[in-house]
Amino acid sequence: MRLFKTALAVLLLSLFSIFSSPFICCAKVKLTADNMTFDTATGLLVGLGNVTLIREDLKVVSDRCEGSYRENTARMWQNVRAEGTWSGENLSFQCQELNASFSKPERISMVGSVEGRFGSRSLRCYDVEMIGDRFIATKVSRFQDDDEGISLSCDRVKGAIGDGMLREFEANGSVKMEIKHLKDGTLTKISGGKALYSKDRGSIVMSGGAVAVQRGRKITAKNVVFYPATSKIEAKGSPKITFDVE
Repeated sequence: MRLFKTALAVLLLSLFSIFSSPFICCAKVKLTADNMTFDTATGLLVGLGNVTLIREDLKVVSDRCEGSYRENTARMWQNVRAEGTWSGENLSFQCQELNASFSKPERISMVGSVEGRFGSRSLRCYDVEMIGDRFIATKVSRFQDDDEGISLSCDRVKGAIGDGMLREFEANGSVKMEIKHLKDGTLTKISGGKALYSKDRGSIVMSGGAVAVQRGRKITAKNVVFYPATSKIEAKGSPKITFDVE
């Protein structure tokens, strides 16, 4: 029986490879499990027990799965762990459920107690979706980029990664950020309702009742502009500053 199940799994993963759309014919998807059922009429595959999906350098394991070779999609849940590469970056995540679409543009989304790393970035949140080099996450308890020295928490963040670097992001809802100056280790804390980061402009703009704390001084204003390269702060709109006096 075990041999039969293994042979069936190999047959089904071969179907996934053969029937993949011509746009992704060179990127085969392989799916195996202890038990599988396959509906030829709908193209739906269901797997149970030791589920393993492999697509190029990405490997995902779970207890249960379902997929469609016609739509080039897969859904995996219960004890989900993902390892490998995505858009040229190392990826390592765990979550409660993962959905993937292998048609262009490729998409992967994770839901429920999401935690892991993507390149130089680490993330803890409720859910995250990555489409190519863009990402969006909600209920973010921690998003950190070691290369940029930036960490934050917020209700929602969306952004883009290019050439292995964090290019931009927009964070909304109870945003709290810490930026560590990479040369001297100076720590700046900024909070507010909304944050905009641009690698090209070299700035972080915090709005919505912004507060910045740095080197014993506290700055409040409608908007605060912070420049990570120099640790310079600009306050705009009813600015107020207080100092700690020793």
